[in-house]
Amino acid sequence: MNRSTIALRVLVPALLVASASVAYAKASGNVKFRDAPWNVADAIAFTDDDETHVVLGSAPFDRKAFAEDGKLDSFDFMRQDNLKTLTLKIKADGTMSCFDFSTGSGGGSNCGSAGDGLKLTARTPQGVAGSFKLKSSDEEVDVHFDVKVESKTLARAGTAVPAGGGEIGKALMDGNAAIRSGDLKRVKAASPPDRVAAIEESEKSGEAKDMLEMMKMMTPVITKVTGGNVDGDDATLDWTGTDEGKPVKGTAKMKRVSGKWYMAGISTSN
Repeated sequence: MNRSTIALRVLVPALLVASASVAYAKASGNVKFRDAPWNVADAIAFTDDDETHVVLGSAPFDRKAFAEDGKLDSFDFMRQDNLKTLTLKIKADGTMSCFDFSTGSGGGSNCGSAGDGLKLTARTPQGVAGSFKLKSSDEEVDVHFDVKVESKTLARAGTAVPAGGGEIGKALMDGNAAIRSGDLKRVKAASPPDRVAAIEESEKSGEAKDMLEMMKMMTPVITKVTGGNVDGDDATLDWTGTDEGKPVKGTAKMKRVSGKWYMAGISTSN
C-alpha cells in the first residue's frame, strides 16, 4: 500500500464499500493462525511467475475493487479491509514449499515440511483443485478448493469515459487542485456533504489546518486524466502527474452523490 492510498483512506474516507457481484469459487474449510480462527468464504487463483497462487479468504473477495487497477496481484488482498487470507504457493511441479497467511492484524509465511499437507486432484493452466491440511500447536488448516486460474489482467465494470474523463475527469481535477491549494474553502466546495460535515467538525476542534496540510503533502499533482470506466454512480479514472517533482501515475475512485461527482480516493502505481 502506498502513502497516497493510506493518506486518503485516513483523511478522505471512501464513500462506498463495493460488494462482489459474481459467483464465488468452490472452496470450504477452516483456518487458524495465532489464535485467530476463520472459515473459508471465497477463493481465487492466479499465476505469479512459475507458481500458481491459490488465495483463500475469510470473506467474499471484492472483485470489483480488484479490477480497478486492471490487474490481479497480492496487493489486492492487502487492500481489502478486515480480510484474513491463506495463500498456497504451488510450484510448476505441483509441490508447495511455502504458504503465506494474514490474520487481519498481521501475517507471515511458513516454509518447509508444511507443504506435505497439500494434495492436488487437478492442476491445469485453466484451474486447480485439491486440499491442504496442517496441524500444530498454534496452526490448524483443513481446506478444500476447486478454482479457476484467473487472468492477471482484469476488465473493469462499466463503460469507458470520454477523452479526459468528461464531467468525472473535471471533478477529479477540481478535487485534486483544491487539496493542493491548501485552501479549506476550496476543499469544502469540492467535497460531498458528509465530508464537508467532517471538515467542519475538524474546524471546531482546531484540527482542520493540520489535517489539510497533511492531505496536501501526501497528495500528488494530477495533470492529466488518461482513461477510465464509469459504472452507475461509481467510476475509476487513470491519471498521470507528479509527486515531489517526479513523474507518477495512478487511479482515482470517484463517487456520484446527488447527481454530482466527487473524488473518493486516489492511489499511485509507481
